[in-house]
Amino acid sequence: MKVVFQKFKKEVFIMITLLTLIAGAELVSSIVNAQTLDTLVNMDIHNFFYKAICLVVIFAFYLLFTYMLIRYQAYFNQKVATWLRDRISHSIEATSYGRFYEKNSQTYISWFTSDLEQIKGNAMNPTFEVIGGIISAVISAVALFMYHWSIVLLAAICIVIMAVLPALFSAELTEKTIKVSEANEKFAKSISDLLSGYDTLFVFRKLAYLKDKIHEKSVEVGDTHRDFSKSMAKVAVSGGIGNVFSQISVFILTGYLAYIGEVSIGSILAAMALSSTIFNVLGNISQKIGSIKSADSLFNKYEQLEPAALVEEAPEEAPRTLIEVKDVSFNYGEKVILNHVSLGFNEGQKYAITGESGTGKSTLLNIIAAKLTEYLGEVKLAGVDVKKQSYDELYRQMVYIAQKPHIFTTTIRENVTLTEEYTDEEVWASLEKVGLASIVRNLPQGLDTVLGDGDSNLSGGQLQRIAFARGLMKQPKVFLLDEVSSNLDEKTTIEVLKPILEDKSVTVLWVTHHLPEALKENIDQTIQMSELNQTA
Repeated sequence: MKVVFQKFKKEVFIMITLLTLIAGAELVSSIVNAQTLDTLVNMDIHNFFYKAICLVVIFAFYLLFTYMLIRYQAYFNQKVATWLRDRISHSIEATSYGRFYEKNSQTYISWFTSDLEQIKGNAMNPTFEVIGGIISAVISAVALFMYHWSIVLLAAICIVIMAVLPALFSAELTEKTIKVSEANEKFAKSISDLLSGYDTLFVFRKLAYLKDKIHEKSVEVGDTHRDFSKSMAKVAVSGGIGNVFSQISVFILTGYLAYIGEVSIGSILAAMALSSTIFNVLGNISQKIGSIKSADSLFNKYEQLEPAALVEEAPEEAPRTLIEVKDVSFNYGEKVILNHVSLGFNEGQKYAITGESGTGKSTLLNIIAAKLTEYLGEVKLAGVDVKKQSYDELYRQMVYIAQKPHIFTTTIRENVTLTEEYTDEEVWASLEKVGLASIVRNLPQGLDTVLGDGDSNLSGGQLQRIAFARGLMKQPKVFLLDEVSSNLDEKTTIEVLKPILEDKSVTVLWVTHHLPEALKENIDQTIQMSELNQTA
């Protein structure tokens, strides 16, 4: 929570001010309440009604301040949640490709959703409850001196007792919070897996399996939450025992002081109200502090994504050999995929990389793109080892298009530009090159057509052309094409790839199982991966 307070100093100050106003209103109401009782004991009906009217006014201000606090806290919580999501997004943006895929998408979804709800419920709200309670407790302790010093002394002794009991369960609470977060991540992953398999379960008529597994996973995550509640209950009960003992002790002492004439009868009411405020705060504070501390593990999660190594950008050179693969070997477990492979790809030339499945075609592209880094040997782009270049610098020079590129549920314009500043003319020019411009112009919303909502009427092949248009916008030096024609018919493959293959300014590495006859004239070299590995 420290980092939140440092970031939102103004908002925290406003929250504390509102909490102080509420505590002040409560204090004044307790004092006036006691004075009202004294006027009744003294049979002073005129002052009794006057004090009663004062109480109404005080409670009106109390309710006004409470309303303002609730509204502002909701605004503050949302602002913090947005900031935390931005922090997570920034960490994802800055991390390496390999680091990102050490976790699955459901883990990240949990970070953005359930973990933030836990931070709000276990840290944000309890923190301000603690601050408000401390303000009320301090003001109440000072006010008790107005009545008798011995009440304050007794309250101090009771405070020590109440602080010790719940602290015994702090470590247990932190451990249970981590387990709840992990259980939420696991549950989200399981539900996503089950729902993704709906079609399979439907055709095999096993939808009951979906219901049974969701029930099973729900019971598992429920057991974890109940275990957490058990620890919370221990903290709450221990604090409650100390609270009840303390309030009874103060009531007995104040009653005795009233009996011997040291304080008025109304003082019993005030002392009970003020001490009750102190003890209620302390009775719950250990539970809330334990909850706040347990949320530290959630904040720490967001630091797990280490940033990708950044190095100084290499001086611009234009070597004839743009990409150099030198003595590269790579294994998946015990299976050898690449065996001492050495290749050179010249600037501006076009390469078709062919071979059977499993011969390392896509692996080679992923190594050149620095997606895979656990290999032996060396890969250089423009004379600089790809491992020593930042991802930003690397991907300014190259575009990698996968077999199944992702199309976002947003407009065609945003899918092509990815929010970069391009004019519509540039977008249309890119769509024209991949043969989509006329199709998009015929859509009712044109570039503003939202893909993925069922209304775009674009085929799978047409959607894949969006990815080509996206790549063309960057005007890269290198295109890495990984089985991009697998979802396109031969005619479309030729229409989409021919402009790229005829562009003398780019180097193209195209992994494919089938090289159309009409494109062979545009290929400078065909590399057979199986032969390359056998020769190596």
